[in-house]
Amino acid sequence: MIKDLIAQNEGLIRDMEQRIEKVSGDGLFEFILQDTKELKGTLTGPQNMSFMVVGAYASRWMNKKMEKWLGEKNTVDTLSKSVDNKMGLALMDVADVVR
Repeated sequence: MIKDLIAQNEGLIRDMEQRIEKVSGDGLFEFILQDTKELKGTLTGPQNMSFMVVGAYASRWMNKKMEKWLGEKNTVDTLSKSVDNKMGLALMDVADVVR
């Protein structure tokens, strides 16, 4: 299911890239606002939310255990950066900036 979700999201990105090439100026800002609204609807779908919740629980559990067993903090951050997924890496960069 994860691979299907990634493929679906990559398709959405390709579609957005093709659509954004056709706009400029004030139209570009309108496009970004509309696309952001659509993205929020896509990300909050039941399937995506399920994966996010499970991922959050697994990350928390792993961080707690790794700190207890090995004394290492935030191991999930390091491990998730090694995942072969450009979107995941970009999201980790965003999370680092937000923190």
